[in-house]
Amino acid sequence: MFESIISAETAQAYRETEYRVLGDAPFVMLVDERSSALAVAHKRHHVDCSAYVTGCNPLSQSLDGAANAERHAALGRELSARSLAFVEGVGQHLSNQ
Repeated sequence: MFESIISAETAQAYRETEYRVLGDAPFVMLVDERSSALAVAHKRHHVDCSAYVTGCNPLSQSLDGAANAERHAALGRELSARSLAFVEGVGQHLSNQ
């Protein structure tokens, strides 16, 4: 069995988080729930898989806003440099934390 360095509480918070995909056809994804909207987005972008990633708070270690903003921008630059399509999104826990 895989043992994570992320605490069980933090992992549970990730499971409870709404992952909002923005763009032309916004939708919300939840962990362990099939998303028909994601399947539609895959067809629209001519792909059969995707990942929801962030450059912020690496390994669940909180960084300040400026550091997270730079990491987010760097991720966007890297994806663009690799000619990978991406859509902005935001993950937000129901407690708004």
